[in-house]
Amino acid sequence: MQRTLAGLLALLILTTSAFITTAQEDDEKVALLDSSIHFEEPIPIFFQVTCMKTACPGLALEIVVEGETHNSDDPHVVSLSFLANGNVTYLLTVNQGTDETDLSFESTVFGDSEWSIVEDGDALDNIPSPGISVEQAPLDATWPCSVSECESNALPLSANGFNFIGSLDNSSDKDSIELTGQSGDVIVLNHILLPSELEIEFWLRTDDQLSLMNNVNPDSLGRFYIEYPEGGELWLRLKQDSSSGFAAYQIHLIRYASMSETPTSLNEKCHGELPNPWAWEYTFDNDADAWSCNPLNFPESESEIFTGWITEGDSEGDALRFDAAPRMSIEINCTSEFNTVEFNVFIFQTDNTPLNVGNSTIENSGCPESILTPEGTTSIEIRMMTEHLDKWSIQMHEWPLGDAGGIGDAPDSMWEWGGEVSRVIMFDDTIYASMVSGDFVDVFSFEVLEENGSRLHLERDSSEPVHYQILVLDQITGMIVNTSEGMQIDAPFGTHALRVERIGNQGEIPYSFTLVNDGESSSPVQPVFIDQSSLFKNYYIFVGVFLLSPIAIVIFWNRRNLMGGASDIQFEQHERRRLSRLRERITEMLEPKTADKGVIESALHQLGDSPWTAVIEDWGEPIIRHNTVQVEICVWKVKQDAATMLIGVKVANSAWDMAAMRVHAPEGARVSISDVSPKHMFHDEEVFLDSLKAGSRTFLLLTLEGNPTSIGFQLSGLVDGEPLAAVPNRAINWS
Repeated sequence: MQRTLAGLLALLILTTSAFITTAQEDDEKVALLDSSIHFEEPIPIFFQVTCMKTACPGLALEIVVEGETHNSDDPHVVSLSFLANGNVTYLLTVNQGTDETDLSFESTVFGDSEWSIVEDGDALDNIPSPGISVEQAPLDATWPCSVSECESNALPLSANGFNFIGSLDNSSDKDSIELTGQSGDVIVLNHILLPSELEIEFWLRTDDQLSLMNNVNPDSLGRFYIEYPEGGELWLRLKQDSSSGFAAYQIHLIRYASMSETPTSLNEKCHGELPNPWAWEYTFDNDADAWSCNPLNFPESESEIFTGWITEGDSEGDALRFDAAPRMSIEINCTSEFNTVEFNVFIFQTDNTPLNVGNSTIENSGCPESILTPEGTTSIEIRMMTEHLDKWSIQMHEWPLGDAGGIGDAPDSMWEWGGEVSRVIMFDDTIYASMVSGDFVDVFSFEVLEENGSRLHLERDSSEPVHYQILVLDQITGMIVNTSEGMQIDAPFGTHALRVERIGNQGEIPYSFTLVNDGESSSPVQPVFIDQSSLFKNYYIFVGVFLLSPIAIVIFWNRRNLMGGASDIQFEQHERRRLSRLRERITEMLEPKTADKGVIESALHQLGDSPWTAVIEDWGEPIIRHNTVQVEICVWKVKQDAATMLIGVKVANSAWDMAAMRVHAPEGARVSISDVSPKHMFHDEEVFLDSLKAGSRTFLLLTLEGNPTSIGFQLSGLVDGEPLAAVPNRAINWS
């Protein structure tokens, strides 16, 4: 039992040096456990170690409590019962050749635990005779859950049950304990930990007799499953051999109350034991005690499990009904503890007529693996029957999930105006839905809450084979007054629709969309204009002449260009010589014998400081020139027989952030960058340029590897916060 072992490990801390020599003269003996713990209050403890091999020679257990030593040695099992108080020391030794993996540890649970009950005083030695009043309180181990919900503070109980810890002082001491319950309940004892000399009995106490229940036997794992007897009380009685001394024990038990099976949160008449079939509506002359439950919500995930018990005395069995919808693809898994439960699955439609869609037998004790609900489906009911005591479990979920987060398929047509609206969707949420084979239309509804209406548009994947229509409805008649195929449209206050229609017939089609609310609509106010231009006629003439007068100066400066003479925009001769020297220096530095990174980087920086037009004129026509509003890119091959090129980038009025340049080979062998000047981070075919300031001019020398037949370029980055890429429309012939 995991919790028992967890208690042991919480008590005994194993050090990293688990194997400790116990004596210098006996190096074959090792200590697997040597630890102590302090107990604030007395508590009975039973501690047992079992050898998992054929035998564990030298296996011995010594426990010291308040100076008193307890010993047990046996090659197969060692165990001790004691009343722990104050400092308690544990010592477990064994011959070499055995380690902790060869042993099984068991101990009663101890410490502060909400689900552990320690015997308060000494329990009754004998079960009281019929007719005698009993002052001893019964042990209540009631499971605090229905088939679908638990009390908010009951999770540890529902997950683990109760541990009752008690002790017998000597051979003449006995413990008799009444268990809370009533007819139809199931008592489960999952684990009983006690010394071999202890014996447990089950007794039935009625008003007129006291009898031993000889028909209660454990299963192969030592678990007891007991149907609470009708018309009487169930008692446990523990006794031991006449030669035995102090004995501690622990019983893990839980009571499944039949009257707590139904989830009471569904409605006020929902209570008690589950019926079969599920009773949704009763009309028995307004019987206040009539059982009536709304269907359960359909499970939201496949991890949700519904469980319950059927006893031999329950001839009706149990049933569960869940909300459902048309065209739901439902996967179901039904099991029972002892494989005796027979399951029947029914679909209910709008006329509340059951349609049996599955019937399992004892040989095939599961529900149908999957169900596709038909048109008109409102709920699904699973009925369980058995002639034996058995526990049933049901798991089911919808796959694929229903349209727009609901269950099943969205309606195929508009709802009746004034009635319940179609599946409601929310603005700005991504909606996921699908159409199975034979499903051609889905209709969703949405609500506009702004008093002046909202401006809407649709975001969707254009590759999906569906067609969208936003339908604006008249709020009095429900008639369609305006439509949009996803473009922006104004919708007034009220409820409107979105229609999705299949294109073609490709089987199942998943699709997704987002209905975006662009804000409140506003009616534009049409201004009234009065022509008063005549009042400003003289002013317009004066301003026109004044603003146009500088053109005379411009014409004078450019008179030679206008009359066919030489251009004033000419470069000085020294500038030409400087650019020519820079070109020669860059070309010369590419030779391995004269290569100097510092000289090359200096020359490239000087090119960046030179006029752009002058550089182009000096280096000649680029092999690629790409010019856009945001950037201009020029590429020159430095030497015909070298794999090095000069790239110039001129940035316009907006800076480029996170800029990077990619060189790729559309055809031929793969190309990669082997060197960059000035130094920049590069990898394979990409150079990372970081930020390019507005109006800046940047020059790079790239040395390439590979034998591509052609080379293309791409500059990418963020311009004004938006991603942008500049890609020349042709590649360089590199062969």
